[in-house]
Amino acid sequence: MTRERFFKLLDAYGAAPERWPADLRSQAEEWLSRQDADVLSALAQARALDVSLSMHAVAAPDAGLVRRVIASASPSERHLPLWLSPGGWLAAAGLVAVAAAGVAVGMRTFSLILPAPLSTPVAASSFDRAFASTIFGDAPIDDGSDQ
Repeated sequence: MTRERFFKLLDAYGAAPERWPADLRSQAEEWLSRQDADVLSALAQARALDVSLSMHAVAAPDAGLVRRVIASASPSERHLPLWLSPGGWLAAAGLVAVAAAGVAVGMRTFSLILPAPLSTPVAASSFDRAFASTIFGDAPIDDGSDQ
């Protein structure tokens, strides 16, 4: 552990070793055992901050404040279920629109990927002749005759 890392961890977890992560406590104790003046000064400042934070207490709110906060909430926001509120309908409409767009894109993608069905059957001989040409042009197909 570096010196800077020790100071950052001291700022984050305070001076009490029980608040430090277990895997870092031994390394922190090693820094404390060196009796470095800067480390001891930082430890004293962290202890002073820990003490001042532990003495701070927040008073519980009085019942009148709680009643006023609850009363100030809009009744429509407190009692309407999600599907009856305007925001709920908009969210549902958006979900339906996204789903419809996804179906449309999927159908279009498959229509581009899959081959188109043939409207009329093709005779085997014309199919064979269509793919029998070479890269040298339309050479006559050798049908086995001696002409």
